[in-house]
Amino acid sequence: MIQKSQNFPSLISQVLAKIITISTLGLVAASLTSLPVVADDREDSAPVDRVISCLRSASAAQPGRVKEVEIEQDDRFRVCKVKIYRNGREYEVKVNLANGRVLKVEQD
Repeated sequence: MIQKSQNFPSLISQVLAKIITISTLGLVAASLTSLPVVADDREDSAPVDRVISCLRSASAAQPGRVKEVEIEQDDRFRVCKVKIYRNGREYEVKVNLANGRVLKVEQD
């Protein structure tokens, strides 16, 4: 469980640990900066440093608790979809994987 009082680097570490633990694709992160995440399909994976960048952008756009991170191909971009909970509401933040820019924030 992610603790509210923890600092951002600790939060990122916990989120990455949770993604690796619950993933059915067998994701493995050997390095936080240089090795890509291993997955069955290249479109469903991204280098860990880019995912961290997306998490930073998403949390700046919509503070809250991260529940899920998903990599997918959108209309024109590969995006990192981050599901965030805050005050009983769920938000989905789409971030351009290549440059870390927030594309959309919507309440589900």
